[in-house]
Amino acid sequence: MEDYKEKLIESLRDYMRRNYIEMPSIHYSISIEEPPQAHDENELDEIWLKEHSKTQCIRLRLKAFLSRKKIVSFGDKLQEWMDRKGLTGVELYKAVHMDRRLFSKILTEQFYHPSKNTAVLLALAMRLTSSEALEFVQMAGYYLSKEDKRDLIISFCFEEQVYDVMIVDELLHMYDCSPLMQ
Repeated sequence: MEDYKEKLIESLRDYMRRNYIEMPSIHYSISIEEPPQAHDENELDEIWLKEHSKTQCIRLRLKAFLSRKKIVSFGDKLQEWMDRKGLTGVELYKAVHMDRRLFSKILTEQFYHPSKNTAVLLALAMRLTSSEALEFVQMAGYYLSKEDKRDLIISFCFEEQVYDVMIVDELLHMYDCSPLMQ
């Protein structure tokens, strides 16, 4: 096992040298508009009601828009992948040490949006190939970037078929990156 890890670590170092693209730091500034000024309490109530009504209207329009678009939920897509890989929900949530209730929420809630960590953990548990993992993570709204050390290490693990989360976390730790399992 130690020999395997040493080879894996050396392979990761070589992979990082060949693929990591360090990007210069970019600093952003955000300007926040001042809230409208009210002269008295009645005017403040009127402004609040106007803004609240706008928000409510936008929410209703968004809900109608989304229902017309027939959006396939992340849970539906995950179920498709599980079927493709011949895995049960129990096998999958146990493999990533996920709470059964959270897994159920992922599968059933129409607009549930998983974290990037969750998407990566599920991809590892399903033992996806590198291209499948990239597709799966993108399906969750994320990507694995060559400009990010952590993402590159995760990509390396899929390319090298390293699916053991403990080993993946060790490799992440070597490069001072946050682990998948928190």
